[in-house]
Amino acid sequence: MNNKFIKILILISLTFTSVNVFSQDDEFPGGSPYTIFGIGDLKYNTSLRTNAMGVQGIGLLGNYVNNMNPASNIFLDYTKFSVTADYGFLKSTNDISELKVSEGNVTGMNIGIPFSRTNGWVMNLGINPISLIGYKISQSGVQDGQSFNKIYSGKGSLTSVSLGMSYIVFKSIGLAAEYNYAFGNIKDESRVEFNNPLITNSRIRNENDLRGSFFKAGAVIFAENLTTNKNLKNLVIGFSFHSKANLTSTVDAIYSSSIGDDTVKFERGTFEIPYQLGFGISNKFSDKYVVAADLVIQNWANFREFGISDPTYGTSFRAGLGFEIQPSQETKKTLWENLTYRFGGYYDKAYYEVLGNSITRYGVSAGVEIPISEYNSIDFNVNYSTRGKTDFGLVKDQSFNLGVGLNFGELWFIRRRVE
Repeated sequence: MNNKFIKILILISLTFTSVNVFSQDDEFPGGSPYTIFGIGDLKYNTSLRTNAMGVQGIGLLGNYVNNMNPASNIFLDYTKFSVTADYGFLKSTNDISELKVSEGNVTGMNIGIPFSRTNGWVMNLGINPISLIGYKISQSGVQDGQSFNKIYSGKGSLTSVSLGMSYIVFKSIGLAAEYNYAFGNIKDESRVEFNNPLITNSRIRNENDLRGSFFKAGAVIFAENLTTNKNLKNLVIGFSFHSKANLTSTVDAIYSSSIGDDTVKFERGTFEIPYQLGFGISNKFSDKYVVAADLVIQNWANFREFGISDPTYGTSFRAGLGFEIQPSQETKKTLWENLTYRFGGYYDKAYYEVLGNSITRYGVSAGVEIPISEYNSIDFNVNYSTRGKTDFGLVKDQSFNLGVGLNFGELWFIRRRVE
């Protein structure tokens, strides 16, 4: 199916009142129509800690595994394994219709293994989402006296498996490199269904398998060894770089008509995903209060789908600001004093425009970490965001997500101290 053609149709469907945008079936349950563009919704998940703070943790250190900036793992004290999942509720509305969808997913698994605490030598492995696609658009019409429905559906995702290493140099700089293998499957389908049983319905379906590699590099500069100012001793500045990814595409196309089904398999080229830059900063005050902020930028004007660019694609960015209240250092604490509290907010601009309008999202988040034992904990968070608007024939998305994460720790590869 020609993606340019699909995008024109979605713009029409979002503009005219003859459209029912929001219907569902089992295979294509639907979702936000904005996921029709490019590789879909970008997933910025790194951990339940950063999700609750509304940031990516590019300049945030601590005893957790960060897959956005692998250099943030240099202060990992012990082997840490984490798995995160969420359950989300989406309501998409335009001037005439409303869609409600709910879905649960595992959102990432990561492990960090410190070989040397002193040198910040840490290996991290993970499997995490890159993007998600899920939409269904239905358009009604009449031609030659025959009524019909045109239905455009899609679903799929991109995921990466990663392996990285970090190390401290010059006592004040943490550096890291990471290899990522990306893979995924995107299905899209267009159907024409007539209300007359004497007319044969038609269907075109594509299943696109994507495979390819890219690299991440990261750095953090911590001020502890650079300044005597007590207010800045925990200041951290972070940088991240994700290289361009060339994903090889193999497509299975199925054409259904009155004469039967025809399946064709062929190579169509590559998806070229542009490089990404990230900047972050954090500081800890009074050994209890953490403030973090970061920015992620990506120029999607350089995106190519089978060698074709899209003039409506431009620079996307996501900015976040978060806060964390950590437990006090006292040995005797109540249950509530043992908890870590987090909250924050974020703003992002999508890489595409719809009908000449930029699509932006605002979100707020909050969470709590509950210690189970010295090295194990469980995280909970909530997230609310709104994207788009109902003006100018657009769609407004409202999302509410509940997240949970399990963190398991063990002292592997670290020699115990003998006093």
